[in-house]
Amino acid sequence: MEYLKFPMQYLRISQGENTGSHLGTYAMDLAGRDTGKDPVYAPCSGTVVRIRSNANGELYLWSDGDVRCPDGYTGPVTVTLIHDETFNVRQGQHVVQGAHIYDEGGMGHGHPGAYGAHCHMEIVKGHVQPYQTRNAQGSWRTPGQMMHLYDALWIGGDVAILGDGGYPWHRLPAAAGRTYTVKAGDGWWRIAAQQLGSGSLCYKLARANGKTIFSALHPGDVISLEV
Repeated sequence: MEYLKFPMQYLRISQGENTGSHLGTYAMDLAGRDTGKDPVYAPCSGTVVRIRSNANGELYLWSDGDVRCPDGYTGPVTVTLIHDETFNVRQGQHVVQGAHIYDEGGMGHGHPGAYGAHCHMEIVKGHVQPYQTRNAQGSWRTPGQMMHLYDALWIGGDVAILGDGGYPWHRLPAAAGRTYTVKAGDGWWRIAAQQLGSGSLCYKLARANGKTIFSALHPGDVISLEV
């Protein structure tokens, strides 16, 4: 099971929850290092279930099975990213945690540069319908049970905090989040034997990644070693 990770190299909040265009929501705007267009990485392995390259530049990602969050939630999530102007993944594509899938942007109402570069982010429990709906306050949001980003995302040790918005973010424990990148010829038994010390742990290893020992592994796949 993967730890759901903050998806950028720099944490700087330019608009927090329940303010401005986020009224009645837990959405946040992530401004990255500066006014440039920083990369955004997959917070978990999953499938890009929808892309809207026009409109507001939306990407919706469904996690592969359950993820682990700082507030104790373990379950599937839908991650929404908004405002990219150029996409480097396609709808239906499977991505691995840490892959460069998005960038800050200013896409708004079909027009690049409508806003200053940033990434609007939302996380909802479960795999929900990938679209935006308007709430009673007039704000657009992904339907479902939204999570506070600081309750959903772990901050990796390599993330620089430039502006936390006053929210109680959680650092990823030093010993947590161990992963392994699958190589040619690897199988569940071989990985368990080499990385965990016993091939018999292959069943637990596969289950922790939402798979079975009959699930195919492909070179480049990133799996969690947390069993």
